[in-house]
Amino acid sequence: MSRGKLTTIFVLIAVICLGLSALLVPERDARAVDAEPLLPFPPSEVTEVVFAGGETETQRLVRVSGDRWELRIGESPAVRWPVASDRARAFLRILERLRGVPTGEERGDSAASLTVIGGSGRQVTLGLPRGSLGGRAMVTLQDGAGVRAYVTTDELPRLLGARGFVGWMDARAFAGVEGRVTRVEIASGGGAMVLGSVGGGWRIESPFEAAAELSLVEELVMGLRMLPVAEGRPERSEPPTDATVISVTTESRGAAEDGSVSSRVLEHRCVTLGPVSGGGRVPVLLSARVADGGGLAEMVSDALGPITASVDATRLTELVRQPAFYIARRTLRAQPSDVRALDVVLPSGAVVRVERDSEGWRRDGEMVNGAEGAAIESLVELITVGVATVAAWSDSGEVAGSQPLATITCGGLGGTTLETVRFGVAGLPAPAEDKRLHALLTVGGVLRYYPPEAGVGRAATWITGLTPADSGAVGPVDAAEPTGG
Repeated sequence: MSRGKLTTIFVLIAVICLGLSALLVPERDARAVDAEPLLPFPPSEVTEVVFAGGETETQRLVRVSGDRWELRIGESPAVRWPVASDRARAFLRILERLRGVPTGEERGDSAASLTVIGGSGRQVTLGLPRGSLGGRAMVTLQDGAGVRAYVTTDELPRLLGARGFVGWMDARAFAGVEGRVTRVEIASGGGAMVLGSVGGGWRIESPFEAAAELSLVEELVMGLRMLPVAEGRPERSEPPTDATVISVTTESRGAAEDGSVSSRVLEHRCVTLGPVSGGGRVPVLLSARVADGGGLAEMVSDALGPITASVDATRLTELVRQPAFYIARRTLRAQPSDVRALDVVLPSGAVVRVERDSEGWRRDGEMVNGAEGAAIESLVELITVGVATVAAWSDSGEVAGSQPLATITCGGLGGTTLETVRFGVAGLPAPAEDKRLHALLTVGGVLRYYPPEAGVGRAATWITGLTPADSGAVGPVDAAEPTGG
């Protein structure tokens, strides 16, 4: 083929390629260069966003502080509830990148309005359309310069729809719980339980008084903090008389600009609106109010809710346990070395006293032998660091079929009384499958059962072999031998 023909073919191919590229590559929209930001100030300055005209009452998305936002629905008294922080952040990112192309018109067909307010008092109102076409929508913008229409993406109208921010509410039954939890109250058909924070630990305050197991209460508090809900919506409903009521009281402290420190106490409530038994979901009424002084006073400016939602009934049942479940598993929260003396009162009324010094244990001023010293130490360890397998409560402090062995008073430095316990043996309460006799330590109405291990056997053998010094009998010589319960 001649050079001229080859040149002609190459020219034709180039022309065809140029033609195809012109057909395949869309023409650049000349108006795109005229796109304008629709928010005239940074999203970090946004303090409030108002949504009006949708299917619900007027909604206000209010920045409480930093990254914390709250949804307020309706007029005074408004329904209030925290908003999930990630949803608020995503919304601010949409506002930041929101761009529009002017249409030259002054009005559009708006179904709802969105007013964005900045900290400096500046604000703009966006009129949101009823629909969109091809991912585009026309919005109106109203500010100090008047009303103008823009073509933009339909991201904002799709995000808000007709319900606004309602779907953004924090999906936790106890949303907004901040600071230190100081009190948990659970009331149901089976009675009421009150757990109170004391120092670095917890106590059961009702229906009886006893030290509470720290790990179990912390597990309860965490479970309540993270208890998820679904279908949250503003509503004012009256709970039934047999409702299960869970209250969580928190205390948070804050410093004012003048350096003064103030505390804020809130009571958060979750009230069932239906039966909890069985599976599925149970409707609940959620709210929070400020504790004012000694009583709880409703304060519209600080109250959260009320909103209705639904909670997994099985999850709720797992949290609503009997008070005895939370009894501390240790009889005395002390170290064995803290116990300096034991006064053992036998069933006969006789008292045997042993004391610890730098060399070991002494009885009637005489050093005990190694076997007896080991038995005494086993008893002290059982009372202080031993962990009960079962904890229960008895109003009378008595257990049918138990065998009392002694009443023991533990003394500390300076003659202080650490605790007085009753020592005995008993079988585990029904329906336990373990039929062995366990050591039973009783303080007031609290019953703690310890399995018949070697240390328990040594302690029991030592106690049963004790005789008063003035009886002429010989003290226990086989105290180191375990009995197995």
